[in-house]
Parts: sequence; structure tokens; C-alpha cells
Amino acid sequence: MHLRWKSRLFVLLMAGVFCGGMTAYAVKTAGGWNAPAAVCAETTNAGDGAGSETPGEGGETVTQAMDLSSEEFTITLKEEDHTYSGSAITPEIVVEGPVVKEETGETGDTAGGDTGSGETAGSQTGGADDGTAGGGTDDGTAGDDQTPVQTEQGTLQKDKDYTVTYENNTNAGTATILVKAAAGQNVYTGERKVTFTIKPKDISDLEMKGRNKVYKGRPLNSGVDMYYNGMKLERSKDYRMKDYSNNLNVGTASGTVVGKGNYTGERAMTFEITPKNIYELDFTPDLSKKTYIYTGQKMTPDVTFTFDILGEDNKVTGHMTLAKDVDYTISYVDNKKVGTAAVMILGRGNFNGSRIMTFKIRPQATKLKKLVKGKRSIKVKWAKKEKQVTGYMIMCSTKKDFSSNVKKVTVKKNTNKYTFKNLKKKKKYFVRVRTYKKSGGETYYSKWSNVMKIKTK
Repeated sequence: MHLRWKSRLFVLLMAGVFCGGMTAYAVKTAGGWNAPAAVCAETTNAGDGAGSETPGEGGETVTQAMDLSSEEFTITLKEEDHTYSGSAITPEIVVEGPVVKEETGETGDTAGGDTGSGETAGSQTGGADDGTAGGGTDDGTAGDDQTPVQTEQGTLQKDKDYTVTYENNTNAGTATILVKAAAGQNVYTGERKVTFTIKPKDISDLEMKGRNKVYKGRPLNSGVDMYYNGMKLERSKDYRMKDYSNNLNVGTASGTVVGKGNYTGERAMTFEITPKNIYELDFTPDLSKKTYIYTGQKMTPDVTFTFDILGEDNKVTGHMTLAKDVDYTISYVDNKKVGTAAVMILGRGNFNGSRIMTFKIRPQATKLKKLVKGKRSIKVKWAKKEKQVTGYMIMCSTKKDFSSNVKKVTVKKNTNKYTFKNLKKKKKYFVRVRTYKKSGGETYYSKWSNVMKIKTK
């Protein structure tokens, strides 16, 4: 046994001499990577008797854990073209470079086995008695399963050989992929960053609709309602507007939408400027508080509408008076006779909607002409009114303001005189008269006449 061990040692030493030099290769055991072991730097042809262990054809011997940042490794994206989508973009990558060559279990040229005959250098992979040249040692650093680890060009496996994380990979711009050697393995080490570009989304094919505006008396700068993958774009952040035209008066206005940030491109847009409802405007006068007297002519009171011009901050920047027959039309109904007349106002042009107003036409007043005193009586005479009068109301009182001790009576229109009886004797009375007209179930009174006074007998 001792002779055989010495013979093996001799052969190993001689192999070193014949090779003319030594090199190193790393070996992998169940415990991990070990220090390089000496092998012949030259290869020999099978059967030449040298018996050196050599890498398999097309591979090379690993001397240490391989760094992913080295030029030996290439990282490519399976897909190069990426456009902003609103979600994180995680393109798949392919990492190529040296990979551990799978062991075939054979000896000879492919696994560094015996290439010569007899007990030559490198032909013994069995354990030596002292465990120094490939045999098992007591501490387990280079056990019986020692084998040279060879590499070949191939594709690394994600999660087994490396892991991938992404940075800045949602918004348009430059995104980063961090490729890092996976934990739990000792073939690869280090990390490497690669970048890819996320292009802005072109707005040309997005769902878009202009925001209609109500006429405000100033140029309007409308935005748009634009959506992408369920997201509503924000003005100033995702797009801006420019080149407005026809954006003052009611009608179809236009502008240009320009993408920004995560969006790009330009696109024409239109929006409608709709009329302002005239019902919402201030106006003067309030016709319902006005009194109009019958004249036999049609009553056509004017109404003035004013419109507050608001700025972008909704603060009043000016006022506008509407022009009749330009901004609105006005028509009248029942506006000649005593009664209630109606006014119909319709918006036009930059205004729409309507407003109906009413005003009252009252009968003409009469004039008190004469008082004749009698014994506890007063005879009253007034000017007769023929048109738009149903009758007269006559009132007398001991108070000048007619606040108490009042007597009143109504008479038909075919008379112009009346006598109050059963009054207090030698008492001063005040008298007045007015006309009235009944129309549509309502009674319309004229103003009171002049007041006259007299003392009874």
C-alpha cells in the first residue's frame, strides 16, 4: 500500500515536470468552493500516456465565483419598445454568459478523466491515504466528491442564478433594472444595472371630449375630458391647451391639446359655448311694482337686463347691458285695456331661456267736482268716465286721512253723483272718489281723486 501511494506521488510530480509548469482550477465540493488545485496547463491527446485532467471540449475551468458586472455577461430585453401605461412596466430580460456545464458522468476528454493508460497523473480520483491530493480529509474540505467545475456559454436562470428588481418603471423616462446574483448560490456574484426607456403615450388615439362652456361675455379657455386606461388626464399635469379660436360667442370653439409629462403629441379639439339663461340675469324695473294708467294705447314698458362678466377666478370683472332685439326679444299680451298685462322676454344670440313678467293697467282717475251740504247729508258730484270703468267708489270721513269714521259706497258707471245721508249734524267731513274696473275676477282701482271738505247742516 505504501509503495502504491509513493508511486502515485511520483507520477504526479513527474507530470508537473513534463508539463513544464502548473496552473490552478477551482473545485466544487458538497461544502462549496475550495482553493485552486494544481493541474497541467497543457492538454494531451487521448492515449499519449500523460494522463492529465483537462476541461471538456468547448468549456473552461472556473477559478472563482463569476461577477455579473463583467463583460462576459450580456443582458438584453426581450422587448425593447415600452410606452407609458399608468402601471409599472416590468420587461423580461435574458442574461447570457458562462454557466456551469452539466456533468455527464463520463471520464476522458469531456470530464478531465484518464486520457492515458496505466496509473498516470490525474488518473486517480480516489482517496489517498493522507487525503492531500484528492482523497477525503478528516475536516471535509475536499472530500471524495471533488470534481473540477467547467463552464460553457449559456442562459442564466432567473431566481436561481440572479434576481431582478425595477426602479422608476412607471412614468415616462428612463427606468432601471437591477440584476443581482441570487442568494443561496456561489457560482455568481455582484450585480449590474441596465436601463430602458418608457416613451410618453401619444394622445392621438385617446378617448377625448371637449368641455362645453356657458357664455360668460369673455373668451373661454376650455379643457377636455380625456381618458387612458381608465385614468382621467389632468390639465397642466398631463396636457396643456393652446391656439383657441371662436371662443367668445355662442357656437363651436376650437383649440389644440398638447400632451406633457407622461403624454405626447398634439390634437385638435372642439367645445360648445352654450347660451346663458336670461332668467338668471338681473333686470330693472320690477314691473309688478309699477303702476300704469289706461290711455287707450298699448302699454310697452321697457326692461333692462344686466350681465356680470366673471373672470377665471369667478370674480366680477365688468358688466354688460343686453341689447334689445340682439340679446333678447320682448312681446306683450293684453297690454291695452285695464287689467293684467303680460310681458314675454326670450333670450337670443348669446342668451336663451325666457322670463314672463306682468304689470297692471289701472283705470283712469276721476275728479271730484262739487259738494253740496244738507241737513245731516252731503251731495257729491264728480267727473264721469266712460271708458274702461265699471263704476265708482265714494268715501267720506271725519278724518282727513280717512283713518276712522269712514263711510264708503260704490255706484255704477252710468251716474256721476251720490248723496251721503244720516251724517252727524254740523260736522265737518272729508270726501274723495275713485273709479274701478272688474276684469278676470279681479277689481282694479284708480288713484283717489282730489279731497274736498264740507260741514253738514
